[in-house]
Amino acid sequence: TGRRLRILMAQRHLTHGDLKLQNILLRDDAAIVVDLYQVRIHRCGVAYRRRRQQDLATLRRYTREFPQFDAILDRVIGEIL
Repeated sequence: TGRRLRILMAQRHLTHGDLKLQNILLRDDAAIVVDLYQVRIHRCGVAYRRRRQQDLATLRRYTREFPQFDAILDRVIGEIL
């Protein structure tokens, strides 16, 4: 998973709810996260950590097939959400 994406979402206590490759559009200079209807801002740390683990597990399932995705995502990720 993209390190910078994890940091950004952690700083803002955001979870996507359906984080997978199909919901991250890559451009030359940006990554755009789409399908945001399930995004949540968590005030409770326990709920945030549980949902974050679910998001990352979902993304890992998809990135296993595309190891080059991590490097690309780390390079282009910007201010998302």
